Amino acid sequence: MATKQELLDQAAFILEQEGWLVGRAARDTGSSRLRQFHERYAEWQAKVKLFREQHPGEWAIPPDNS
Repeated sequence: MATKQELLDQAAFILEQEGWLVGRAARDTGSSRLRQFHERYAEWQAKVKLFREQHPGEWAIPPDNS
């Protein structure tokens, strides 16, 4: 059974790999709900980037599968 941290890490990985799709869907559909989610996602990404800059090596950047 996965630990809470493992589940959080998996969720973060999915967001980093697929989050750009939300932004594209928001633009394509004009959905305000998707746009709001994408804005929150962008804020989260900025926090992750800052964390990585302050703690190099603690949270590796996932491979680009696009």
